[in-house]
Formats: sequence, structure tokens, C-alpha cells
Amino acid sequence: MQVLGRVSFPSHGFTLVEAIISMVIISIAALAMASALGMAFSHSSDSLLHTKTAQLAQAYVDEIQARRYDELSPVGGTPPCSPLTIACSLAMGVDGESRLEFDDVDDYHGVDDSPPLDSLAQPMTDFAGFRVQVAVTYASVAQVTAWQLDDQSDAKIVTVTVTTPAGKARDFPVVLGNY
Repeated sequence: MQVLGRVSFPSHGFTLVEAIISMVIISIAALAMASALGMAFSHSSDSLLHTKTAQLAQAYVDEIQARRYDELSPVGGTPPCSPLTIACSLAMGVDGESRLEFDDVDDYHGVDDSPPLDSLAQPMTDFAGFRVQVAVTYASVAQVTAWQLDDQSDAKIVTVTVTTPAGKARDFPVVLGNY
């Protein structure tokens, strides 16, 4: 007589508990991946805004640097205004000119363009939603000392502030020398 023993079959598949644990782990991983991708997508246009901001600031700085240092500086800048030659104008801001007639650096003090304007006072259509503000000041007493200048009128600090359509402002300071 032959005794039939127990036949063992190899186990295949997952138990219910293993399946639930696997689903929880996969869900957590998918949530982390979606969060990372969402962050990446939300900042994907940042580099474009940074580039356009820098281009816009450079356009304004180039326009300003093309002007005379001071209202009283002769065309060509020689001799520079100074306490020893022609006194520099200490007033900042427009000297009664329109934007097309700006002839010296400090005429740009107080410019607040939204939309930004080119040197012909025409709106720059590629920069819709941007805002540009300009402040011009003479070097401070501390800067005169640190930079070993003879006088405050030897340097003007031009700060071009560009605000993106998203509301983020970035300053671009430039030091212009009186020479």
C-alpha cells in the first residue's frame, strides 16, 4: 500500500499585505516625483526672465553711459567738471528736457518706465510687463575715501532697477567716473 503524502506546491504571487505595502511605497515615490517635477516646471521660465532682466538693464545702462557725465561738462568731457575747473551741477534729475533730449547722466534720475522705453522713447514690446526705475547719486563720503577720489563729484552711482512681470526686482548698480 502506498501512502500518499502531502504534495507541496511552490508559492506564487503576493499576499494581500505585501500588495498593500507595495502600493503604499509606490504611491509615496510617485508623490515625491510629482512634487519634484512640479517644482522644476514652475521655475522653468526663470532663466528666461533673468536673461530678459539683464538685457533690459544693459540697454538702459548703455543709453545712460552714452550721455555726458554732467550738465556742465563740455561735449567730449574734457576738461571734466571739478572744483578746480568748471563746477559740476549738484542737482539730480531732468533739466527741463524730454526723454529724447536727455543729454547728461543725472537726467535719468527718477526715470520710472512701465513699459520700458528705448532711447527713442518708444515702448520696448519684447519687455511687456517689465518696469525700469533709475536712481543717480553722487559718491558718498565713505566711497570718496574708499575709492581715493578727490571729490564727491568724481563719481556717480547709477542704479537701474528692473522689476519682472512676476514682481521680482533686481538692482544693477554702475559707477561712472568723471574723467
